[in-house]
Amino acid sequence: MIKIIQDTENITIEFSNSSIELIRCIDIIFSGDIHAVSSLPSGWSIMASNERIICLNLGSLNPSQIFQYTGRFNIKNIRVYDSIGNNYGAEVVFENNDYWENIGEVFNSSEGYYEFYDKEHTPNKLVKSTKIVTNNLSTNPDEFYFKDGVAYSGQYHVHQDGQAMTEAEHSFSSKNIYRKDAKGRMLRPRTHGKKGSFFKPTKGNSSRQLKIPGRKFKVAKARKSKRKY
Repeated sequence: MIKIIQDTENITIEFSNSSIELIRCIDIIFSGDIHAVSSLPSGWSIMASNERIICLNLGSLNPSQIFQYTGRFNIKNIRVYDSIGNNYGAEVVFENNDYWENIGEVFNSSEGYYEFYDKEHTPNKLVKSTKIVTNNLSTNPDEFYFKDGVAYSGQYHVHQDGQAMTEAEHSFSSKNIYRKDAKGRMLRPRTHGKKGSFFKPTKGNSSRQLKIPGRKFKVAKARKSKRKY
């Protein structure tokens, strides 16, 4: 049996099904808005959009923790996929969750007091959109490059849309870094699958005009004035 355990700050996973040797994907459908930091082990990536979170395993480790979060997070459905393509449902278990609608106690027989509930862990209403980041990653040799083609080496973090940035955690000084394909083009994760998904490194400030496929631009010539002075 697979269990997804949700408390006020963490989403974790437990599984006791001996037939699952390696989890390859966790697909979560949810409602709400959260800011989250991935707790997945090395080799995992996490993406989020349209109230759906997909965790993919390209390594050899099973997770125990998925992410830490703040905000309102209501799980609607979960599917877990193993390394041979089998998929499984999961039981969602709430722990230490003091949102009033999730309390499973009978109030009259509870030792708690009403005024203490929904106090310390009130969901953060300031969270208006879902953002998930994976922090504290380290580059491999020749893995990432700045926009001008200069190689980057060091710690980095990745946002839920796949965009990698310098520094272990996000800050105002973080800069975008990119992977290259076999042709030396850089991949823009935020436009993946659309025109402009790839671009060539820019070397310094260029005065060349950009050519946009399918569109032609004409430079208007200055008209000579017929006015007599």
